Amino acid sequence: MKRLAILLSLIFAFGCQTDAQKALTKKDLKDTQLVTYSYECGSLPTEMVRNYAIEVTAGMLRVVMWNASGETQFVEIGYPAKQWEKFKKQLASQGFSALSEPQGAPAPGAGTETVACSKYTFGSPYFKAFASKDYGTLRVKSGNPADAFFALLPQPIEALLDTYLPLPKPQAAQPQGTISDAEWAATTAVRYDFTDSSTAPSFHRSFSITIDKDSIVVDVTCYGDLLSHNAYPFTAQGFNSVKAHLASQGIRKGTKRNEPEPTGGKTYALSFYRDGEATSYFSAYTYAGNGTLYIERGTPAEAFVKVLPEPIDTIVNRTRK
Repeated sequence: MKRLAILLSLIFAFGCQTDAQKALTKKDLKDTQLVTYSYECGSLPTEMVRNYAIEVTAGMLRVVMWNASGETQFVEIGYPAKQWEKFKKQLASQGFSALSEPQGAPAPGAGTETVACSKYTFGSPYFKAFASKDYGTLRVKSGNPADAFFALLPQPIEALLDTYLPLPKPQAAQPQGTISDAEWAATTAVRYDFTDSSTAPSFHRSFSITIDKDSIVVDVTCYGDLLSHNAYPFTAQGFNSVKAHLASQGIRKGTKRNEPEPTGGKTYALSFYRDGEATSYFSAYTYAGNGTLYIERGTPAEAFVKVLPEPIDTIVNRTRK
């Protein structure tokens, strides 16, 4: 009786495994006439979305490309018929299988890969599975799902996309606002702001340097919390030298480039003030290499750190425990 129970449990476990996962075998692939790999983008700006599918039959493959606006392009590419069997052998060696239900944790924003096999060049596939990072029904023992498909392409898929479905060209940013000699002469205060990238509070340090004819003030913050306030005496002559340095850098304000920006980057900003005005007459920034601030020579900070009585790193590091 005990042996029978063990045997039944093994049969049940084997049966559950068979039902839960279907392997793509050599026998299946022998009679296959169409294999398709498709990729759909995850969370991207609408203008950056480019999806594609690679449909492979004996001696011919078809690449279909489409974007979020509904524009579709395709190209048909021939290849030596003898590579068809080699292609299917590579698929078999990779160990593709399909689960009956998706497994893993969904990954919001991830792209989705799908592999499908059909006995005919039309009709429903007998094998179809998807993967979105670690979530989905597709399993591959070795390599990546697209490896065999990419090996048949005469050039990288990115090159085909750029040829047949190119991304919109970034709008060139045109510097516009320059600072006149009269404005420099009327400037009574200048400020430099550095905003650190998104790091842990123990590492994150942002700071500002404000200079006028009487003082230099350095404030160090961590995500908006003031950690230190440092004031140093200054002179009108020294302030004029700072303005002359800034004027020599060719500072202008323009429009930022029309392109996606990464998250968590550093920001550098300049603001200039005139006497009696609460708001700056000039304010511009640059974030991860893009923004409204344009400098022909030098960096945003150099005129400020040059006149500090002690290195900015020393001031900042005093706030670290």
